[in-house]
Amino acid sequence: MSERTSFFFIAIAIAFAVLVFELVRRRRLSEKYALLWIGIACVVVALGFASDALSSFAHFTGIAYPPSALFTVAIISTLLLVLQLFTVVSRLKADVIRLLQEVAILRERIGEGDADNSDLNR
Repeated sequence: MSERTSFFFIAIAIAFAVLVFELVRRRRLSEKYALLWIGIACVVVALGFASDALSSFAHFTGIAYPPSALFTVAIISTLLLVLQLFTVVSRLKADVIRLLQEVAILRERIGEGDADNSDLNR
């Protein structure tokens, strides 16, 4: 990679890390996920400084064009991230269903029945 490309990777990664820190500061991103994104930014910075590492990785995996190796790693990482997010969403959906069932049971126990459930339709 040329120095210009390395500088571009490093600048994008630093800007991305600043964005992640700002999202955490504004409480729009959980610290758990922030560590993942900061880790990704660090990997991109490392690739910017060590462009020979990307060429070595491409040669080791049998990929003829080093930027293709980078895209392959990025696609696999994205798929793993999406899979992890879908597991979180699935768990949260199950929790919401369980909580709704518990609320319905509690309302039935205190005698509210269907007449007072109109406030749920708002």
